[in-house]
Parts: sequence; structure tokens; C-alpha cells
Amino acid sequence: MPTADRHFSEDGSQVLSSAQFINSHSQDVFVPLDGVKRAARQILTRMKSVGYSTADWKKHTLTPSIANSQAIEWIFLVDALNFSFWSDQPRQYSVTLDGKTYHGYWTLCAAVNRALAAGIPITDAAYYAKASDEELADVFRGDSVESIPLLGERIGVLREVGRVLVDKYQGRFSNLLACCEGSAQRLVNLVVTEFMCFRDEHQFHGRPVAMYKRAQILVADIWACFEGKGL
Repeated sequence: MPTADRHFSEDGSQVLSSAQFINSHSQDVFVPLDGVKRAARQILTRMKSVGYSTADWKKHTLTPSIANSQAIEWIFLVDALNFSFWSDQPRQYSVTLDGKTYHGYWTLCAAVNRALAAGIPITDAAYYAKASDEELADVFRGDSVESIPLLGERIGVLREVGRVLVDKYQGRFSNLLACCEGSAQRLVNLVVTEFMCFRDEHQFHGRPVAMYKRAQILVADIWACFEGKGL
């Protein structure tokens, strides 16, 4: 939860300073640094062996295949809603698109692409800021009676981020992105400042600590889509 009593590092790397604080003060759980280093080496070796490239991001059936302003708005929408896809129900939420059924995170991508194909401007902040509950529920409808988990919370997120974009950034996340002048750290900081729903902060040992999970995923997705070459 947001608070004015911040103890973050001066360079703005709130997540790193929070992780360091948690690791140095936790009592029941700890992270062995030698294990972190081994894992990093293994991941790097694996990425080199399979020839990983940022170009792979656009090769998935559901992600934007062209790095342009439309892709930026798509990424922002999806990452704003990128949470909680599994329920306690025996039958899980699913979305079928072009003959393939998706589960988990990919149901969100499929639902967005289905709406766009039907002419619904779901990536337009001016639309989702004012769309009715019924319209948005239809966008994210599933294959069965199971609706997307936390539908009400997702509608609230769309209204929040949509209003901010319309009121301050001419309805385009790309305009907010331009304010960051190519800095990933500035983008994370501006996103968590402007959008409460991205601001996952918590109290630990008397001080706020920051996770900023979706804000970091947002930056990573934009970076991968544009292959680290700028906009």
C-alpha cells in the first residue's frame, strides 16, 4: 500500500533496495546468494545454447507481430490486467480463438485479440475508461459459464488507467512512454506514480518495500517487442 514514508534508494531503484532490505531482515526465509549466482549462470548458459533473441517475443501467435504504437497500447492493456488467472472452481476460465483454446495468462491475450478482430477498440483508453461493465464483461467472456477471475477488479483497473491516460496523456500510453526518454527506471517510477493499480508496496519491519512486478513486466515486454532498439 502506498505511503509517503519512503526509505528507497536515491537512484530510484526501489525494488532493488527493497529486496536488499527484506533479505537482510527476514528471519524465517532467506535467499542464498551463491544459489542466485549459480542460477544466473545456468540461465545465461541456457539462453546462449538455445540462441535466445528478443525477436522471439513477437513470434508467439497472440503477441503483436509488429513493433509500433498499436503494440505499445496492447502491451500496456495486457500488463495492466496481468494478474490472477486461476480460480478454485473445477472448470477453469478458457478462451478459444482461431480454433485453439488458451488457459492462464494467454486467455487475456486471446480475449483482447478477439475483441480487436470484432472491431471493439479495447486497447483505446478512451473506450475502456467509459465502457460499461456489460461491454467489458463481454470482451473477457470465456468458453463456458466461468468468467475471467476478478472481473470486477479488472474493470476497476481499466477505469483507473483509462482515466489517467485520457486526462493526462491524450489517451495514449505511448505519450507517457515518451516522457521517460528511453530510461527503463524512469518508466517504472512513472508507471507506479501515475497508476495506483501498479503500485504494489507493502510494509515490512516498519518500512515500505516495493515489488512493482507488473510495472517491471511492462518494461520488459516493451523492450522485447522493440528488441531493445528504441521506439
